[in-house]
Amino acid sequence: AYDFSGVTYSSDLMCLLNDAFEQADAEQRPLAVNMSLGTNSSLLDGTDPFNISLDALVENYDMTGKIICISAGNEASYPMSFQMKCDKPIGNGGWTRQGSFAYAPLGSQIEAGGRILYNYGFMTDFSSADDRMFAVQYELRDYQTGEVLFTMPMITEQVEDDKLENEVITDNNTYHYLGVNYGSTITDSNRYYHRAQLEVVSETPALALVSIYTRDADMVVDGCVEHELFMQISGEPEVNTKGSINVWACNEHVISVGSYNSRVDYVDPANYMHGDVNPLGDISDFSSWGDPYYGTPKPLVAAPGSYIISAYHHGIDTSYDVPEGSFMYDGTEYYWGGMEGTSMSSPAATGIVALWLQANPNLTREQILDVLNNTCDYDEFCQARPERFGAGKINAKRGIDYILNQTVALTNVSNSNAGLQPAKFIDAEGRIMIRKGDRQYDVMGVEREK
Repeated sequence: AYDFSGVTYSSDLMCLLNDAFEQADAEQRPLAVNMSLGTNSSLLDGTDPFNISLDALVENYDMTGKIICISAGNEASYPMSFQMKCDKPIGNGGWTRQGSFAYAPLGSQIEAGGRILYNYGFMTDFSSADDRMFAVQYELRDYQTGEVLFTMPMITEQVEDDKLENEVITDNNTYHYLGVNYGSTITDSNRYYHRAQLEVVSETPALALVSIYTRDADMVVDGCVEHELFMQISGEPEVNTKGSINVWACNEHVISVGSYNSRVDYVDPANYMHGDVNPLGDISDFSSWGDPYYGTPKPLVAAPGSYIISAYHHGIDTSYDVPEGSFMYDGTEYYWGGMEGTSMSSPAATGIVALWLQANPNLTREQILDVLNNTCDYDEFCQARPERFGAGKINAKRGIDYILNQTVALTNVSNSNAGLQPAKFIDAEGRIMIRKGDRQYDVMGVEREK
């Protein structure tokens, strides 16, 4: 099994995945990959660099026995992705304002020119359902009073790279600034796409408000924002919140994994109590979900990820992460302690998938999904939040039993394209057997004749 949780750049990740795929093919072994990483910085339509690169990579390989699991994300149901139905009547064939929303000012305070200023920045991504263009207008409003501080010119043309900015000092000597770097294009999926990077600097809390305009009736505009939350504006049409799923988890070649609570509290060595607001057995309050603009809702499955006792990287910042303990090995101190996140649940699912691949190395992603759909626990918590659990809670034992009982149906050893043989199989007498090289053993380790 491979774990690429420390890799952050998609180009490096593709190189590592390619190396892993090549090695698996060379050794004729199955491969289970965990990726505890991702981003919320792009649309959920498969047109971001990671998804395009992964799609291109897997086309070069037989993915039989190669399974990739990826964390769903830790932003829970924060409204970071949305869909706006633009169905207001178009007036006189011109641009018609369909709705507005704002971004919460979650920035930090800085000092500049003798002033204490709020400062925050974020990325926004918008896309129509087809190649029809929409227009975008940005303005800055006072967070407390709703007063419009200034409005930017409406962006009504397709541009590769441009910038709008404005700054004012109001009558009460208060400073405000908004800068917008933006560009737009038609994507490979034939969607009009607008992206912008915003920066707000304000002496009082301010909202960056975005208004969407169309000149065509019955359009749909999808959008998401990176590491911030959008706010519904009173009196504006409601938008359909699509959750906050990790963009990389939307790829149709991976298995996205959410987190549920196998424990709900944890006291660290500093005697600080960590806790989850949801009860034992329920989805973890941080576990992301989403309804992508293509493909099926995510995550596809849930695994334990709340306060998991596990190894830390030996290079951790111990002033931030409080380890439970440590030990020395070969001159290096290694730490362990409690952690939470879908970065914990995804490797748990990957480990289970690796066990399943030992039972049958020829399983495809579709067959793993079949195993999940037929063997996951689906209790009252899953029934209450089906969009957060996917197939349900992964069950290693039931999955193994299902695979062993389906081995003959799922894998024709003599005709296997991958040249792999399952490590476990059921013989003609219905016994579970283990194959090691040319020898066969029962589950008690007793060698049996062929």
